[in-house]
Amino acid sequence: MDRGDMSRNVRAIRHRAARWAVRAGRAASRRLGPRAEFGLERALLKRSWRHLEPARLQKYLVAGYQSPLINLQSILARHHLVNQIAGDRFKDLERSELEFAVARNRQMRAEQKRLGAKAGQRDKSAKEAFATVMADGGTIFMDRWRAELTGLTGNRISVLEPACGSANDYRYMAQCGLIDHLDYRGFDLTAANVSNAVDAFPGADFRLGDALDIDAADASFDWVVVHDLFEHLSPAACERAISEVCRVSRSGVLVSFFHMADIPDHIVTPLRSYYRNRLSLDRTREAFLTHCRSVDAIHISRFAADEFGLKRYYNSLAYTFIVQK
Repeated sequence: MDRGDMSRNVRAIRHRAARWAVRAGRAASRRLGPRAEFGLERALLKRSWRHLEPARLQKYLVAGYQSPLINLQSILARHHLVNQIAGDRFKDLERSELEFAVARNRQMRAEQKRLGAKAGQRDKSAKEAFATVMADGGTIFMDRWRAELTGLTGNRISVLEPACGSANDYRYMAQCGLIDHLDYRGFDLTAANVSNAVDAFPGADFRLGDALDIDAADASFDWVVVHDLFEHLSPAACERAISEVCRVSRSGVLVSFFHMADIPDHIVTPLRSYYRNRLSLDRTREAFLTHCRSVDAIHISRFAADEFGLKRYYNSLAYTFIVQK
């Protein structure tokens, strides 16, 4: 056996051992109760991100179709916060920005085809297509918003963002001037993400934190904004996190889901260290309604088709919830 074969065998053995340890740990934690189970899940989530370099985390979810410059869910979340501050005075600008984002999504699909890749695929070709279609001034709406929001007087609101990453969406809130009107706090389970965010925005409030046990009093924040979190949690942890974000919010919760469907129950898919579940629209809505008075569920693909004629959004499973307390 040569060194290459031996190395591959060692990696395979370690991988099987790690998977056994995860399964055994989950079984043991279930016997010990929810507190132990959540503790193991928290530890596994930390481990799943620990091996990633800070430079890679800095670029995660900010390019291609997922860039907050053209991602409809990120844009809708920013618009909602603007409306809480200034009412509906910027409706025309909001419409124009959404039209811009839809147009760039179309252009990206066409560019991927030109590159010989599958349109809508989230891979290297999407990043190359994004760089091409945004090369002519893709931050135009960041500049337009900053001009409108500079000097704006209105309601100042407090915002909490669990699982904020390396300031993934915060950097665009800052770039467009929205952050000047928010009392913002972001937290993440991964130390490298928090370090990246603090390095980029030393004056902002970023800290380590856990969505299953949020370090804040009831109704501490006007709005809680969450992107792409709940699908990665076990069903029990998902319900716990939903109760926590509702508990600490005063007005409501904005949630971006990336893997949701109109199905009767969740499709639970445990991976090595976390989950990638397909969430049931009705089950998730019901979980929020246990704590809040209303949920407006927006199917992003349908919204893009009905409002802007976009036949195919890159993610047909994307939903945004606007949850009112």
